Amino acid sequence: MIRTYEYQYNWGEAQVKMQIDDEKLSKDDCKDLLNFFTWKWDKEADPYDELARLYCRTAIVFATANFHNTYGVLRDFEEAEGYPNLDGTYGITLVDVEGIDLHEIELEKVE
Repeated sequence: MIRTYEYQYNWGEAQVKMQIDDEKLSKDDCKDLLNFFTWKWDKEADPYDELARLYCRTAIVFATANFHNTYGVLRDFEEAEGYPNLDGTYGITLVDVEGIDLHEIELEKVE
């Protein structure tokens, strides 16, 4: 079954959509991916939900920090240690991501 996850930050200022195919990615594999990092995740919750939440957050961080679109964020994941490719090969697909456009934020001068 393909599970679809959509998250947004600050009323859509940043958003992400990801899918996980639980026929390709087992629960044990999810737990292994979650345990690779020192993330705090709810071990009582569904590991697919936790993996999606944390990977989606990371996708928004990559998109924002690197000013990347979805294609660029897919490359960021490929280059980062500990993440599988998010092209669906391993059951995780990054469908879309938009980071915070820092070029549009207003700054206040501090005097």
